Amino acid sequence: MARFEVGFGKLLLPIQCPAKMLRSQFAVVKAGTLLSAVLLAVSGCASSGTPIDRDIDLVVVPSVELAVAAHSPSLPVSAELVSVNEVVKIDHKANLGRIATSEQQSTFRWQSDGRLSSTSTGRYKGGDGSMSASIATSVSLCGLVPLLGESGSTTDSRLTTAIPAGGVFLPFDVSSKHQIGSRVRLVSFSTSAANLCKPTPGTSFTYQSTREEQRKFQGSMLSSNTLHTITESASCTVGSAEVSAKALDPSIVGSYLLVTCTYSVPSQSPRKSEFAYLLSSGLYLPVFIQSNEYQANSMRYTAPRYR
Repeated sequence: MARFEVGFGKLLLPIQCPAKMLRSQFAVVKAGTLLSAVLLAVSGCASSGTPIDRDIDLVVVPSVELAVAAHSPSLPVSAELVSVNEVVKIDHKANLGRIATSEQQSTFRWQSDGRLSSTSTGRYKGGDGSMSASIATSVSLCGLVPLLGESGSTTDSRLTTAIPAGGVFLPFDVSSKHQIGSRVRLVSFSTSAANLCKPTPGTSFTYQSTREEQRKFQGSMLSSNTLHTITESASCTVGSAEVSAKALDPSIVGSYLLVTCTYSVPSQSPRKSEFAYLLSSGLYLPVFIQSNEYQANSMRYTAPRYR
C-alpha cells in the first residue's frame, strides 16, 4: 500500500493506493513529468474508501458538543484577529531541493458559542504551468482542533512531454483538469487539558479524536465520492516562555506561546505541527507542519487586520 497526500487550503488529505496500481500509473508517463504521474496516480486511487451517495452533514454530533463544552477562550479577546495573509513554503523530497511557495488569505470570526470559524482562499501557479485555486472553511476549537470542515480545489495543468515515434521523440501536449473536495466531521473527542483554548505555559496535554472524512474526486476520466473514518492521538507541549509576536510579523501584536504537537494514526507515519498560540487573540496559528517523511511546510504571516 502506497500513501501520498493532496493538499488544499490548510488541509492535507492522505491518499492510499495499492502499490501495484501506483507503479502501473507511473509507468504510463515515465517519459513525462512528475506532475502528470501524480495526477494519474490520484485518478487511479480516487475510488478507494467506502463509496457513499450523499454528502455527510456538517453538524457537530451531540457527544462532541458535550466533550468540547468546556473549551473556549475568554471573549471578547483583547485583540481580535480578523484576517491575515499566509505564505507557505513547501519542502517536498520530490522537488529535489527546490522550495515551492503558495499564498492564501485567512479570515476569522468568533461564534457566539466560543468556537472559531475560519475561511482560507489561495491560488498557486507551478513552474510546470499548472494552476490551482483552493478554498477551505472550518469551525474549530481556537484553530487547534477542527470540529467541522469543508474544502475544495481545482487544478488545471497543461504540460508538454515527449513520446517515441519512429526512432525520434515528438512533443506531446498533456492537458488535465480535476477537482478535489472534502468534508470533515469530528465524531468523538477526549482530552487531558482543562481548556485547550487557554494553554498553560510549561505544561503538556493529550487529546484523541475520531473524524469522518468524505473525499470527492472529479476528473476527465472518472469521479468518486468516498468516506473514511480516522482515529488520531495527539500529544502536545506548551512552551514555558512567551515569545514576542513580532517574530511572526512586525505588525502582529502581543506575544505567543509555542505549542508543539505530534500526531499518531494507526498504519500511518507520525506527523508533527508547531503552533503560535496568540495570547492577545486567543487562537492558534500553524507555523510548521511535518506531514510525513517526505513533506514539510513552514508558514509566515503578513498584513494582519484586527477588529
